[in-house]
Amino acid sequence: MINSYKRSYKAEGVGVNKIDCEIYYSKGSYNYFTYSEQPRGYYFSIQPLHVEDCGTYISESFSAFSGEKGIVLPCQRQSKGRYEQAKGMMDGLVDKYLTDFCNRKNIKLLGNEYEEHEYQRSV
Repeated sequence: MINSYKRSYKAEGVGVNKIDCEIYYSKGSYNYFTYSEQPRGYYFSIQPLHVEDCGTYISESFSAFSGEKGIVLPCQRQSKGRYEQAKGMMDGLVDKYLTDFCNRKNIKLLGNEYEEHEYQRSV
């Protein structure tokens, strides 16, 4: 089942030329860095990346702890209906969080155009 929706924006910054905004399902877990329980549900994340075409492959790298995530739709199990509901929240979440994230990280978005991808993420 498809459970992840990603938008990729072109960007400029120190070591950054792309920003991924993603809605995905997580079964939840215990976060050993914050000593907190993370609930099951759909999460929204923003991750700055550096993408480089190396000829025979494309390298995507990021710095640890450079992105942010938060739960936007708590639920005990994934379903097509819940996925569509979470995916429908993407525009509002991007409008609310992406500009502020870029300002805090000193990253400049290069327009509002994006590539979108849907895929199955293993949970």
